[in-house]
Amino acid sequence: MPAIGGSGSSVTERLPGGCPPPRRGSGASERPAPDNGSLKSQDSEQGNATDMPEHQPPSSREVMSDIEGLRAFIEARVQPLLAGEHLKPDDRSALHGIVGTTAAMRTVAANCAEIDDAEGLALVLFYCTSMAMTWSDHPDFLPEWAPYQ
Repeated sequence: MPAIGGSGSSVTERLPGGCPPPRRGSGASERPAPDNGSLKSQDSEQGNATDMPEHQPPSSREVMSDIEGLRAFIEARVQPLLAGEHLKPDDRSALHGIVGTTAAMRTVAANCAEIDDAEGLALVLFYCTSMAMTWSDHPDFLPEWAPYQ
């Protein structure tokens, strides 16, 4: 895992597991490109170093959008289970706990975004993704969420 710097570090540097965040593009199912940072490549014939474009970390607004999407995705999977007639009380309580946890995570994320806490925001995103991975084979699971795990 990359070292966590002082204030001003990007969300990219603080994602658990060193996973790069997805790149934002035109397609919702676009796979993220690896985060290679600022790379230099040698032109073999001329010997000149050329700069390759740097990966731009997602903004707090983009991360909040992913967190909200993950929250809605999780709740959409849990609500039908809660509607089941033959749920044991313990199962019902656990499912309500999942819904409550996702709501609390959204609040924590909003507070982190407000104070520009990239580490806290990345951590909430990681935990939301961890919860959503249970349904990673569901058609509504967006591929760009997988790298957060």
